[in-house]
Amino acid sequence: MITKTAHIILLFTLLLSSLCSCQSNEDIEQFIQQPKPVLLDLNVMLAAPQDDSNKPECERVKTLRLIVIDKDSKKVELNRLLDYKTTTDNFEYRTRLKTTQSVKCIYALANVENILKDKMNWENETMIIDNLSLLVLDSEIKESYQSNSDGYLPITSKKYEVDLTQPEGWKPEEGESSIYTVKETIYMAYAAVKFDFTFEMNNNITIKKWTIRDIAKQSYLIPNITDNAWETLIKIQGQVDPKDDDNTIWVTDYKMPEGTALSPYESSQEINLKFQENKWIDPTAYYLPETKNWISDFGKQIYMLSLTVESNGQEYELTPKQFPNLESLVRGTHVKVHAKISDVSPGAEGEVELEAQVVDWISEPEIKGDWEEVNSTTEIP
Repeated sequence: MITKTAHIILLFTLLLSSLCSCQSNEDIEQFIQQPKPVLLDLNVMLAAPQDDSNKPECERVKTLRLIVIDKDSKKVELNRLLDYKTTTDNFEYRTRLKTTQSVKCIYALANVENILKDKMNWENETMIIDNLSLLVLDSEIKESYQSNSDGYLPITSKKYEVDLTQPEGWKPEEGESSIYTVKETIYMAYAAVKFDFTFEMNNNITIKKWTIRDIAKQSYLIPNITDNAWETLIKIQGQVDPKDDDNTIWVTDYKMPEGTALSPYESSQEINLKFQENKWIDPTAYYLPETKNWISDFGKQIYMLSLTVESNGQEYELTPKQFPNLESLVRGTHVKVHAKISDVSPGAEGEVELEAQVVDWISEPEIKGDWEEVNSTTEIP
């Protein structure tokens, strides 16, 4: 017969065993749900080759901000203005992040701090998540497109979605980190298009003004572009072969802000040409907003150039000409314009022979090489 004391001890033992069992199950469940770590090796590059030694000051990467957002939880895991200092003639930034396994949304933004100082509160996570893809470049920052200003051109990536989930059955190879590691390259493109001008004409002709029809009043800071179009933009690096019309690739799957107006864009400063190799060269590079002037009747984008010239003390507006071989002004496009103007005299409008070639932003040899080791790791929640 069990005594009263033994009965109490037995009940206490059973209760304690039950509690321990519950606690063990909870511990196991928490362990299973614990986020697994992952290393993310990021390489931030420009979509077009660059040579800092020949680059105008406004085209350099002055500041660089990196933003990482967890896609599911919407948590801003990293929002940091990086301590970026160039050590080579070519821009690159490599870093290693330690985070958790999930899908991350990643943005790289260069030269946006002054432009967005009145538009963006970087401490407000909700604003970052909701507004980042909607930020618009407009007339408030028009000076950022002028090469003779103190501003720097904004350079941004698209929104990259990177899956950091470890594949089932993954095992590190010999010499590798025991933590699953993902390598990802984030490309940035100039949030502008660039025009260069050269002219052939007699000495008695002066270029007073040029007008491009039509250019957008606003453009997105973060490109609103399909993944395939972005990959093509990176692949061709803005270069188009004018001799191969049948196989020319134009990037057209991108959008402008809804309701954006298009209008003639006039040169806003005095044009000072330099005579070199029998041509008049405009040393100024002109930066305009990304534009999509789609003409439905022709099923493509069309752009026109108008010139106002002066000859023997009289001004003439020459007949507008359509840019040949120009069917896209997606960001990062660089157009070299060559206009040949015949004699201008009273009673004669003068003729313009117009050439346009889409080229690399800055041509340079291809950069080859493997990933370099990253010595430091930034751990984010």
